[in-house]
Amino acid sequence: MRPINPRNSKSRRAGAAALGIAAGAFALAQVPALNLTQALATSGTKTTSSATPHSATAGRGANPGGAPGAGKGGPKGAGKHGLDGTLSNLQSSSFTLLARDGTRHTVTLSSATIYHHGPTSTASRSALANGEHVKVRANGTPPAPGSSTSVQAADVNIIAPHMDGIISAIDGSTITITDPDGFTRTIKTSTSTTYTNNSQSSSRSALATGQNAHAVGSVDSDHTDLDASTVNTGTPPPPPTP
Repeated sequence: MRPINPRNSKSRRAGAAALGIAAGAFALAQVPALNLTQALATSGTKTTSSATPHSATAGRGANPGGAPGAGKGGPKGAGKHGLDGTLSNLQSSSFTLLARDGTRHTVTLSSATIYHHGPTSTASRSALANGEHVKVRANGTPPAPGSSTSVQAADVNIIAPHMDGIISAIDGSTITITDPDGFTRTIKTSTSTTYTNNSQSSSRSALATGQNAHAVGSVDSDHTDLDASTVNTGTPPPPPTP
């Protein structure tokens, strides 16, 4: 028996490997070339299209999943809404507001608080009185509905009792109107009532049926009619500021 030569053994293994590579290369050469789609499908490789425009994700929030971020309708938008109710317990720098939802709020006033009397007229702190209907815009985010809390007033709008409608009859000191909902309302006037037409000075004699009328004053003792301090005819006034 011939002794095994280690070098010859390594040479034979190397030669066999070379023949295997050559055979594999020959076999691959007999397979038709695959296109890119087939090659990816065959290999099971997943790909992500790069065709999605950058604008599809632009403007999203910081959420990694791409959820939209807070927009202009967030806390800032909510701050536009205020409290609506009846003023009571008036103090030098505060009052209590009984809101329409039944909650009570302590409203704090400051030198920066702005006062309005109706939709357009400016007013002052001295115009406030117990029993008045007011709308308060609070600094910052207003309290949640149904919660009683203290607020700092940025703006206080005094909403005087008023009636709006079309004049249907004029009888002495009484003006009858039909309001936008079709109800008949009665406005009582006196020698102290002032008249305007589109906010320009006018007179009682200028009143006529068919005119739009906006009367401001106080609730009559019968709790039904309005005792008018002013009557404006012409174009209907804008709605009260929220």
